[in-house]
Amino acid sequence: MPKKPNHTCVTCGATYYNCDGCASMGAVTPWRSIACSVECYQAFLTVKELQAGRVTKAEADEMIQRSGFDTNKALPSVREALTPAPAETSVSEVTPVSTPAPTKKAKG
Repeated sequence: MPKKPNHTCVTCGATYYNCDGCASMGAVTPWRSIACSVECYQAFLTVKELQAGRVTKAEADEMIQRSGFDTNKALPSVREALTPAPAETSVSEVTPVSTPAPTKKAKG
C-alpha cells in the first residue's frame, strides 16, 4: 500500500512521501525532504546559488539546461528566478548616444 504524501516539493509543488528518519537525527537535511526528484533538487540549489550571487543568470541557465529540469513544471516563484537571461547585445547592435557639446562659460 502506498504511503500518504508527507512533503511538498519546494521547486515544483508536487506532493510525495519521504521517510523522515534521517532528518529526525538533525545531522543533515536529506535532499528528499526538500524536493521530489534529483532534477528539482538541482533546480533548488541553482536558485539558491543565484540568489546568493555565487553564479550569474547565464551560468544558472546553463546549470538548469544540464540538469534536465523542466521549468514549465516549476512553481511561479522558481520559474521567475530561473527566467533565461536576455541575450547579450553585440557592440554592432548598440546605437551610439551623442552627448551635447560642453558650453563655454561667459567671461564676466
